[in-house]
Amino acid sequence: AALDARVRHEVGPLPAVLVYSKSDLDSRLEHHHRPPRDLTPVLTSARTGEGVEAAFLALAEQLLPP
Repeated sequence: AALDARVRHEVGPLPAVLVYSKSDLDSRLEHHHRPPRDLTPVLTSARTGEGVEAAFLALAEQLLPP
């Protein structure tokens, strides 16, 4: 959190996506913490490809002007 605050202070806000990998290994994934900076988590699996495109699209949406 301190590093994130320092980066935002020095360079401004940066696009970011919180990606949870290995979603294919256990359908009972539990996340016991709150994502930082109001990030929406994206569950992904490199093995099945699930969620990978969604993660890239979420990042791309932040890079495009409104």
